Amino acid sequence: QPLQPGGQGTVKGVVCLEYAVTHSPRAQRLISVDPQARYVIRRMRDLADGRVDRQHDIQYSAGDDPRPTGWAWTLYSRDGRVAEVVTATVNDATDGPAVTDDDFRITFPVGYTVTDGR
Repeated sequence: QPLQPGGQGTVKGVVCLEYAVTHSPRAQRLISVDPQARYVIRRMRDLADGRVDRQHDIQYSAGDDPRPTGWAWTLYSRDGRVAEVVTATVNDATDGPAVTDDDFRITFPVGYTVTDGR
């Protein structure tokens, strides 16, 4: 199912745009993105029969190139209480080497046959 716009909401003090993906009449995913930070995903919430089943909150570094610095995954019981929280923090991260379009070009030898099996 395509994303459906759902208005605005706030995630930890940040105003976000909300979108919904309906998986079935009883299951939906709500996605909150931050338009001020390159549309990074701040929160994903899975709903089962209209109640929050699980929630994934993602924190990012400040600046022009936001990068994940941590996240929390929360699982809720059927009565809405927090059943479990798992958190993670990024302690160190490095960029990989820069790649160009040429890195993805394949050159086949003369006389080589390539077929598309679709």
